[in-house]
Amino acid sequence: MRHAILALILMALVPLSSLAAQQDWLSLHGGLSGWHFSALNEINLTNVGQLRSAWSHEPDNSTQEITGFPVAAGGLLAYCTEAEHIWVLDGASGKVKWRTKVSEIGESIVQLNSGCRGLAIDQGVLFFAGASGRVIAFNLKDGSVRWDVRVWPKGSRKSSLNGPPLIARDRLVMGTTPSSGEQGELIGLDTKTGAEVWRLDLVGGPHAEGLQGRWNAIDTWTSTHSASQQSEGAGVPAAMPGAYDERTGTLYWGTGSPYPLFDSAGSNFKTHGLRPGNNLYSAGLIGIDPVNGEIRFWHQEMPHEAWVRDSAQSEALLIERKGVRYIVHPNRTGYVFVYGTDLHLLRIWEASKNINFVRGIDRTSGALKERKDFNMGEQKGLCPYVDGAFPGLPGAFSPKTGLLYKVAAEWCMDVSLDDPANTDPSTKDAFLGGKVTPVPPPNERARGHLDARDPITGSKVWSVDFPEPPLASILATSGDLVFVADGRGTLQALHAGTGRKLWSDSSASGYAGGVMCFEAAGHQYIVLVSGWDARRHPAYTKLFGAPFYTDRPTRSALRAYRLP
Repeated sequence: MRHAILALILMALVPLSSLAAQQDWLSLHGGLSGWHFSALNEINLTNVGQLRSAWSHEPDNSTQEITGFPVAAGGLLAYCTEAEHIWVLDGASGKVKWRTKVSEIGESIVQLNSGCRGLAIDQGVLFFAGASGRVIAFNLKDGSVRWDVRVWPKGSRKSSLNGPPLIARDRLVMGTTPSSGEQGELIGLDTKTGAEVWRLDLVGGPHAEGLQGRWNAIDTWTSTHSASQQSEGAGVPAAMPGAYDERTGTLYWGTGSPYPLFDSAGSNFKTHGLRPGNNLYSAGLIGIDPVNGEIRFWHQEMPHEAWVRDSAQSEALLIERKGVRYIVHPNRTGYVFVYGTDLHLLRIWEASKNINFVRGIDRTSGALKERKDFNMGEQKGLCPYVDGAFPGLPGAFSPKTGLLYKVAAEWCMDVSLDDPANTDPSTKDAFLGGKVTPVPPPNERARGHLDARDPITGSKVWSVDFPEPPLASILATSGDLVFVADGRGTLQALHAGTGRKLWSDSSASGYAGGVMCFEAAGHQYIVLVSGWDARRHPAYTKLFGAPFYTDRPTRSALRAYRLP
C-alpha cells in the first residue's frame, strides 16, 4: 500500500509532456530525466505472457558486439555498429529505410578507434557521434546530411568520443576518453549548425582560483603547480550522459577515473606518485550549463581515485518526491550518492555486499574512511572488481512504482602493480599501471543481482539473483514491468512490484547492449541488441566459465518483440 500511494504521488509530479514523449526513445536514457522508463503500457502484467518475436535485423558485421544504443522517433528505429554503419529501420517491420557508412561520407578517416559510440534524435534530426571525433547530423527520414564536423582536426588527437551524446537547450553534448597526452573534455555543439560552442577541460577545469570556496588549487593535480601544469598524460574520461533538469537548466554528468589509472603512491598520494593531489574533476558528478559549458556545481565522489571505479559509467537520475528534488547517482564502487539539485550531498547507501577498498564514506562530508591505496607489489581480495559493482549499462527508475532497478555485482580482484619505469609503454599493463585478476568474494561465489530499491534511502523491496551480472541496460515501463537481459542470451520480463518472472525468451547470443521501448504503427515494441563478444568481457571467461569462452561465436542482431 505504501508503494502504491508513493507511485500516485510520483506520477502526479511528472510533467505530462515528458510522459507523452515516451512513445519515442530519443537518447540513451529515453528521456532527459535519466530514468530509462517508458510510459507505454500496451504490454502489461495481464498480457506480457503473450509477447512474441516481431522481427530481427542482422547487420553486415554481425560478428562484432554492438555498442551503439538504439533510438526511435516517429515509428523509425536507428542504431549503429562498430564499423560506423548507421541503420534506420521501419519500427513495425524491421525493414531498412536507409543505411550509410560514415567512413564513406565526405573525406575518409582511417583511425584505430573509429566506431559508433551513440546516436540521439531531436526534431527529426539523427545525430551520430563517432569514436574518431566525427559528428554528423542526418535527416532521420531520408539520411540526407545536414552538417558534418570533426571535434578535433583529422589525425591530431589520440582521444576518442565516448558517446552517446545528449541534447539539452539546443546543444549536442558529448564526452571524450583521453589517451596519451590528452586531458579529457566535454564538448558542446550547436544542434542546428554543428558549430562548436564550448569545450570544458576536465583536468582541473577552468576554475584556477576555486569554485564556491570548496577547492584549493594546491590540492588537485600536483602539490606545487596549478591545474594547467599537471603531469603530462593526466586525463579524465566522461562516458555516459546523466540527466538534464529542464527547470533549472542544469546538465548533470559523471566523470571517470583519472589517468594514469592505478597509482602506486599509497597514502602519500597528495604529494607523490603519477598524479599527486585529489585530481579534480575526476571520479565525481558535475552540474553544468549546457548553453555555455560553465560548471555550476560539483562533488568529487572519489578524491584521487586509484581503484578504477569511476563515476562516469553510471547514470544520474532526476527524481522528485514530496516537493523535494534529488539527483541520484550510482558510483561504480557500489555506493549510491543522493544529492540536492546543487549537488549538496544528502545521503549515501550501498548496493553491493562486497565493498572493502574503503571502510566507508562519511555520510555528511563524503570523506573516504581508511582508504586502501596502492603501493608497489600485490594486493589481494580488493572489492569490487575493476569493472565495478555496477558493471553494466544504465538501470531504470519507474515513477509509477517509485523504485530504482539496478544490477549490482559481487566480485573482487587481485592487483599487482609494477614500477612504471620497468613497464613497456605499448602494453595494456602500462595503461592500467598493473595487472588485474578477477576473483570471487571471500567465502562466496561471484554473482550478480537485480535489486528494486527506494532510490533515496536504498531500502530494498526485492532482489533477483543471477549467476553472472547482466550487463545490458534495464527497462522499466508503465505496464508495471521490468525487462532484464543477461549474458547467456535470456530476456526476462519481471513484475515491477515483486520481481516475479512473468515471461522469458532466449537467443543464440548473449546480451550486453541497450534495451529500449517505443511505439510504431500503434503498437508497443521492446527492442534490444544481442551479440556477446567474450574478448570484451574477460572476467566472465575467468570467473564463470563455459557460457563465456572466447571461442563462442558472436552473432549480433537487433531483436524486436510485440504482442500478437
